[in-house]
Amino acid sequence: MASLLVFVALVAAGCGGGGGSGGGGGGGPTISLLLPENQTARYETHDRPDFEKKVKELCSNCKILYSNAAGDATSQQNDADAALAQGAKVLVLDPVDAASAASIVAKANAQNVPVISYDRLITNSDIDYYISFDNTRVGRLQGQSLSAKLKSNGKPNGPIIMLNGDPADSNAAQFKKGALSAFKANGVKIAKQYDTPGYTGANAQNETQQAITALGNNGFAGVYGANDDIAGGAISAMKAAGINPATRPTTGQDASVAGIQRILAGQQYMSVYKAVTKEAQIAAEIAVPVAKGNKPPAGLVTGSQNNGKKNVPSVLLTPVALTKGNVESTVIKDHFWTPAQICTSAFQAACQAAGIGTTSAQPASVKVADTKLGKVLVDAQGRTLYMFSKDSGTTSACTGACAAAWPPLVANGTPTAGSGANASLIGTTGGSQVTYNGHPLYRFVKDTKPGDVNGEGVTAFGGSWFAVSPAGNRVSPPSKAGAGSAPAPKPAPAPKASPAPAPPAPKASPPSNNGIPQNGGGDGDADNNGGPDDGDGGV
Repeated sequence: MASLLVFVALVAAGCGGGGGSGGGGGGGPTISLLLPENQTARYETHDRPDFEKKVKELCSNCKILYSNAAGDATSQQNDADAALAQGAKVLVLDPVDAASAASIVAKANAQNVPVISYDRLITNSDIDYYISFDNTRVGRLQGQSLSAKLKSNGKPNGPIIMLNGDPADSNAAQFKKGALSAFKANGVKIAKQYDTPGYTGANAQNETQQAITALGNNGFAGVYGANDDIAGGAISAMKAAGINPATRPTTGQDASVAGIQRILAGQQYMSVYKAVTKEAQIAAEIAVPVAKGNKPPAGLVTGSQNNGKKNVPSVLLTPVALTKGNVESTVIKDHFWTPAQICTSAFQAACQAAGIGTTSAQPASVKVADTKLGKVLVDAQGRTLYMFSKDSGTTSACTGACAAAWPPLVANGTPTAGSGANASLIGTTGGSQVTYNGHPLYRFVKDTKPGDVNGEGVTAFGGSWFAVSPAGNRVSPPSKAGAGSAPAPKPAPAPKASPAPAPPAPKASPPSNNGIPQNGGGDGDADNNGGPDDGDGGV
């Protein structure tokens, strides 16, 4: 079974906003957020934290049950069952499989629990709301962009290799529909076409290799890739066949770090930028009032989308075609990614050519600053530094999508100790990532200004993240240390029993609250372990 990531966020306070009163008294309603996979960086980097932050703003005592199915539809079914059993008042569901998710909706309907279809449309089921982008327009943007590039290359009719998305995803059919409409309008021929299970780069690479074998190296003029992972697989296949990908324009989607880097380097022609932060925030603005039994704010839900069973009240946002010329004015301006994340050493020249600034060339420095957590380690720009419980000693366990969400602090030369930091604790691992007291150091993409500690206590990518104290440990050690985290203080040894008449038993110590502010019952869930939003960052 795919690994399951579960997070519960609870803040003990009053509830307000979001389209009406309700859910007050002893605690706010429970909202379940069920995301489909963690291969694509956006889900853990943007969708989840942006949704949770907005819910907290609208209803500070709402409880969030979070799960990620890691691409496993059966796991998502189990996650939804668990959420309903724990009293969820609304499901915000991004389905692994749009068709099989109908059974989740049926169970929720039976318990009168509303379902908000998030990002991917759940088909043939009685869902309550749908929030996504205009996915037909996404495909049309891809098709129009590729058609125009083919024309400028002197190959207006292609032909092209068309690599569509996962057939289990209802959005993939809409991407395909939009792209085909553009290709038909512009006379672009399709030499080979495939549907790509799981949107994986490996599957796309195999499909492209098959197409090249059948068509020959000169038998196609471009590639339609439904998203950036698919584009990456196609580009790998072209390179393996000795084809310069710069000569075969390739489309993508999602504005991933790897996709943007390929665009800047001239290997991928375009992607589609979707303002996921806005999508997640609107989902929260719908979920909070619906969880309280109310309707969303007036004017928020203005459209509809037919899912095969009904016209679903919908919010459809507008996507943007992303090319080398507008990276700075879109993803950088919106803080979707930072220059430091995109402009790693291999892409610094490409970034400079595109006018994208980067701080990655600055020497790495570690210093100490005051935050609401107390004194913590920060980098030269004052951004909070974190340790990852999954790391083993100085070996980092954070790569790929994880590194996009939690960029490592990389040394350009020898890292230095700033104010309050202990120079003897600073080192590097693998010759580049900075360590402190043996822990690899990271930043969090959602910390946008000095003093932010939004990553404290977050559970993601198989482990937990904690700010680091000047001594090189997590700021508030837990009662049970996670793997790779600083060890918690050892409890005092129990007193040995006396063979003589036993003295009165020592008075029991009060139970540990793991650093959780007490509210007459812990954090309100079964394990009382708290969460990032209630101040202790419990895991």
